[in-house]
Amino acid sequence: QPYRDLFMADRGENGRLTNKQKLSDNINTEYHESSAVFTKDGSTIYFTRNNLIKGKAGKDKGKTVRLKLYTATKNEEGVWGNAVELPFNRAEYSTAHPALSLDEKRLYFSSDIPGPDAMGMSDLYYVTLLGDNTYSSPVNLGPKVNTASRESFPFISVQGNLYFATDGRLGYGGYDIYSGSIDENSKVGIIQNLGTPANSKRDDFALIINEDDQEGYLSSNRDGDTGSTNDDIYHIQLKFCEVEMTGVVVDDKTGALL
Repeated sequence: QPYRDLFMADRGENGRLTNKQKLSDNINTEYHESSAVFTKDGSTIYFTRNNLIKGKAGKDKGKTVRLKLYTATKNEEGVWGNAVELPFNRAEYSTAHPALSLDEKRLYFSSDIPGPDAMGMSDLYYVTLLGDNTYSSPVNLGPKVNTASRESFPFISVQGNLYFATDGRLGYGGYDIYSGSIDENSKVGIIQNLGTPANSKRDDFALIINEDDQEGYLSSNRDGDTGSTNDDIYHIQLKFCEVEMTGVVVDDKTGALL
């Protein structure tokens, strides 16, 4: 398969993407770039790239080219540049799929960092942004989120919900997308599967969504209109229903009516 680059496009009616174009060659290389997140002012990007050392693929001891997180800024002329890797990257493990908290003080990502905090094949972590490309040590989000399998592609929505993909929970097959609330202290609420049609029997991942607009996008290798089993981008719309509950109030311990 060809190497991936980062693109941008205009969003039109019914979520259609038009006028696609590559981001700057200061961002894209001859290797993989993927899964990016931008600051709200649009001036800073965090993105995933293959490990590069002086323009060539850097390999670990097993000769595997890992993934690393990078950041870059846009100048007043709108030109991207000054791409630098984040200091907690290492050649021996991958860091990928960045997501920013709503206040842009924490960066979430997926990694197979080894050590006592590791829970699975890849976990979700966060670091605190300290300024001048300095960050706190990575913090594992813990067993509320992470499993013995893979957790990847985190995203924080405008309503403060964490969305991510995992193949470590009972679901529909492959990667499924889950969500749960997350606060400024990275405390996560109840995790729920998004169900169908967001999830399918194939891999579903990389959801970005705006609940206020009730729409977003996800990636999937499901059998789609293109007739391809490669990863495609899908537009998704939220559907809400009203739930009415009736009954009586009882004491939690005794079961007596209140």
